[in-house]
Amino acid sequence: MDQVNTVVSQMDKVTQQNAANAEESASASEERSAQAESMKEIVGQLVALVGGGIHKDPIRGSQHRASPSPKTAGTPVPRRGEAHVQGTQLRQVR
Repeated sequence: MDQVNTVVSQMDKVTQQNAANAEESASASEERSAQAESMKEIVGQLVALVGGGIHKDPIRGSQHRASPSPKTAGTPVPRRGEAHVQGTQLRQVR
């Protein structure tokens, strides 16, 4: 009888550990998802700032016109063949 109680107690501990691990994993997954969404927005802003135009959404596979963020709304977008940051030419945009 003592052995059965010991085994049941060990199984209970393992079950609790698994539940805690699952909760931690779900929380980490939500955090990574939020980070991925943030990164996608930043990349979209960068595309709009550097070259504008249409780019393909790597997650959804759809194409849409990149729109600048409110922070970059008044910033001139360089034309093909030029790139400027505060009046300094950096490199050629293709």
